[in-house]
Amino acid sequence: MTKETNINVSKGAATLKRRLDNGEIIPSNTGKVMSDEQKKKISDSRIKYLIKHPEQVLYRLNHSSKMSYPEIIMMNTLVAHNISGWVYISIVFIHTILHSSI
Repeated sequence: MTKETNINVSKGAATLKRRLDNGEIIPSNTGKVMSDEQKKKISDSRIKYLIKHPEQVLYRLNHSSKMSYPEIIMMNTLVAHNISGWVYISIVFIHTILHSSI
């Protein structure tokens, strides 16, 4: 859902923008600057975490070898309609015709 596709989200976004502009709501990080010490601490913690959990590296989470949402829908549709003879390779569906009826 986005504000372009849903009226309730659109109203909520407009209300939030208005309240931010009027000063009714003040973001919690306004006027705060992290010190170099805080930045280093966060950086070191993140590095330590990623060393212990290499599968959580953004590159691996969003790697192109994973199926995209449209690919998942396509695969589910093919399976639901009992269409066989296709092979999923990387990001491309290839339909192979095993027996030609010419």
